[in-house]
Amino acid sequence: MVDILKQLPLLSWRGLDPPPYDLVGFDWANELAPRRVPYVDVEIHDDLGRKSGQFKARLMFLETAQPGAFTNLWPQWLAAIKTGDADYLVHPLLGTLRARVEKVGGEVVAKTRDGVVCDVTWVETNEDPTTASADLANELSVESTCQLADSNAADVGVSFPAGLPSTSIFAAFEQIRGSLFSLSLSVTGQIDALIGNVETMLDEVTALDDHNAWAASDALINAWIALYAVKQKLQSAARATSTRRTTADTTLDAFATEVGNTTAEVMGLNIAALRAPLVKRGTLLTFYTGK
Repeated sequence: MVDILKQLPLLSWRGLDPPPYDLVGFDWANELAPRRVPYVDVEIHDDLGRKSGQFKARLMFLETAQPGAFTNLWPQWLAAIKTGDADYLVHPLLGTLRARVEKVGGEVVAKTRDGVVCDVTWVETNEDPTTASADLANELSVESTCQLADSNAADVGVSFPAGLPSTSIFAAFEQIRGSLFSLSLSVTGQIDALIGNVETMLDEVTALDDHNAWAASDALINAWIALYAVKQKLQSAARATSTRRTTADTTLDAFATEVGNTTAEVMGLNIAALRAPLVKRGTLLTFYTGK
């Protein structure tokens, strides 16, 4: 049986090397607002969006588990988890996301004299509500499908196009991934180029005309789909916006109709305006100017 877990990325916080860890969990929920209708059984639930996810890890800063885990890694991690500053968390199952340390706990016990076991809880954070937050499921699908596509293609003798800076689909995505939060056109162009390289590899696999290459073909198609989904998300998040100052008291719904946006789009761009049912005259509101 293939050991899938060995192919997953290692837990990392602020780019630090990971210590041995016993478990890495995740937990999140959707914010649902219940409404009741007279004489109708069961509530209606309006989806207000996903709440911040929580991610817990038990870190084993033990010299017997890994030489240097306590003497070298522990001082670095202690400094990194003592503050509540936002930074990048690499989760083995969910990929890279922005998070803050919410809670830390540890203990030194008599039977373990070679270090300390530390439990850390991170909470997902969105520093700028006007931008797209990381898609937890999508990050996993891109990483895992890229790795599988590289492996299956190599099995039939097809490799990443020669002469390029990267040596694999996964390596190319890793180089781009750190810039995904910038939502710039240059990043979209890099994703486009990577999609083109995947198409080149897929053409090579198809040209083999061998039924044994079906696994490579399937994996490359899945990688193409995952990368294309990233491209679509970047394009959506990078839509041009403009601002307008209201000339009378209004609502976000009425303003959305006026500027040709959906209410959800206007709400997402004007988080502060959600605090009151009416938007006061003279309020500066943001809206999308294009598709």
